[in-house]
Amino acid sequence: MPHMPGFGSLICLAVFGGIIAGVVCLIVFISKQANPPQNPPFYPPFQNPPTNMPGTYLVKGVDRNTRQDTSLRIQAESEANARVKADLAGIVVTSVQFEGPVV
Repeated sequence: MPHMPGFGSLICLAVFGGIIAGVVCLIVFISKQANPPQNPPFYPPFQNPPTNMPGTYLVKGVDRNTRQDTSLRIQAESEANARVKADLAGIVVTSVQFEGPVV
């Protein structure tokens, strides 16, 4: 007849298994703290604040009449002014980039 483990043996086995599981969890926790993930969570791209100085602006967008992508350089007093000038020229503005002050 096979020998059945006693109640004390089962308790010792459960405690020993719990200790091993705890040590493994502790090692995993410490290794994650020491080596943070290489790719941080996604954050939306930083958007530059509007430029409020006279200069040349590269305005990109879509021509309202032809529906073609287009870009043009505009001399304006500010980014907002460049957007308005492009809108008056029939461009749906998608981006404005400050290129430099007027020389």
